[in-house]
Amino acid sequence: MFLNLKKDDKIILPNALDINGKSHQLTKVNSLKAKRYKGLYIIQNDLTRISNSIQRYIKNPSHDFEQFRSSIITYRKFFANNKGRHAKLEMQRDLKGASQHLLNFHKMLIELGNQYIAHAENSLYEQSLVVLILDKNKKAIGVQVFLMNLENFEINYYSLWLQLLDLLKNNLIVALKKLYDSIINEYNTSL
Repeated sequence: MFLNLKKDDKIILPNALDINGKSHQLTKVNSLKAKRYKGLYIIQNDLTRISNSIQRYIKNPSHDFEQFRSSIITYRKFFANNKGRHAKLEMQRDLKGASQHLLNFHKMLIELGNQYIAHAENSLYEQSLVVLILDKNKKAIGVQVFLMNLENFEINYYSLWLQLLDLLKNNLIVALKKLYDSIINEYNTSL
């Protein structure tokens, strides 16, 4: 359900049923902690989407560049400033426990997202080669572009990416639990 609300509109939420069918009142939470919780929850959901996409690719390799591109852009967004999401991941904090190999792979993904996909003006793709097709008399009869294109990783990189995503998901579970408890405690102590 999408709500078209202005910033100051009050939201009247319906009651929700728990798994046992018991009705509970809902109230909107708009604290900074709640916004961070929402942002981390969205990141956790996106991590799962990327992980599922990679697992599908490993089972049935294809050259779906848009899915590959989308996954890298989404991953990159986790570590970028995002006012709307109110949460971002930090390499030092959220990749704690990662091997140097995984940290290097993470840096490569961020660089790939920054240089190749998001800001592609200086990428290998943008430096693609244009050649003339010559006949036997060396007269130009056509133009051909050879794209220097990265459309996918080697399959072993996907297993590294899955390890990185699993580490992030596990660390997010801990952070979400702390925020969850803090939001409930903050609300209950304000009553």
